[in-house]
Amino acid sequence: MESLAEAIILQSIEDLWLDKEKTNCLNFFAGEGFHICARLSGLDFDNQVKVLTLVKNISNKLLGSRHGTHGRMIKRRNFVAEKALM
Repeated sequence: MESLAEAIILQSIEDLWLDKEKTNCLNFFAGEGFHICARLSGLDFDNQVKVLTLVKNISNKLLGSRHGTHGRMIKRRNFVAEKALM
């Protein structure tokens, strides 16, 4: 079960680069799905924060390169990524 949970997290990180999967991935990390997989994979709190920070940084970089730095879409999606850190 641990390997499956790790694979789901890693696949979700990889899928952030796919336009049609990005929203689903951010929702995964912001919701209960990530926390369930993190528990099953044995990630402690510190490592969960590191993964979520990585996801936030990837999201910011991807959105910034496609939508500029002042677009409404960035603010909304950054909120989703930041919510996952709470």
